[in-house]
Amino acid sequence: MIDCIGTKPPTVLSRLPSEKKNYRLRKNRDFQTVYRQGRYFASPDIVIYCKQQESNQSSRIGFAVVRKTGGAVQRNRLRRRLREVVRLNSSELPLMGCDIIVMARPEAANKTFTELSHTFLILCQRLARWYKEKHTPKENRL
Repeated sequence: MIDCIGTKPPTVLSRLPSEKKNYRLRKNRDFQTVYRQGRYFASPDIVIYCKQQESNQSSRIGFAVVRKTGGAVQRNRLRRRLREVVRLNSSELPLMGCDIIVMARPEAANKTFTELSHTFLILCQRLARWYKEKHTPKENRL
């Protein structure tokens, strides 16, 4: 029996392996839609794109790494590191029914895991502020 006391609620990336595929952006047309119609939040290392879905499904997340980062080995390593950063901090993404892309810029290859995590948290705070403003009725805003 697994002790669940003090654990966080399940998030987008902490589901069972069979369910993970349903929560990932995979198709090029989905990525292009988020790039064209979504909102973005950028730092020198990471860019987060976010687009509200028409249907209120579960959030989906995708990862992209710029080719200027290096060869396939470096890009895949950076993609795995970003995936882990998002998995550990996914409770900071206050979004339901959004498509999210986390894109790494070439500068991210030289950053430590802690620096990437810190940058991701800062961008999540900016994203949460925008999301809250967008979904709060105008008469309730201060």
